[in-house]
Amino acid sequence: MPDSSCALALELATNLDDLAIVGTQAGSFPLLALDTADCVGDYKTLKTRGVIFHGEPTTGPWGTGVLLEDLYGNKIFLSQESSGSEV
Repeated sequence: MPDSSCALALELATNLDDLAIVGTQAGSFPLLALDTADCVGDYKTLKTRGVIFHGEPTTGPWGTGVLLEDLYGNKIFLSQESSGSEV
């Protein structure tokens, strides 16, 4: 949404129960998805900064996306919606 902001607050796991599931909270699915206006550009920038990706961005009717990992192994999907002109 234009002119809106979003914040994501993350907490470190500090007890044994929480530490045991770090990186596996969502099983084999992405923990969350992040929308971007430039998936390929962000992929290139993040890759040069050492972010771990599971492949390269792929494009389909829904848009362009790529799977990455956070510092704890959680999967995050970076997604750019299709403008509709590629379909």
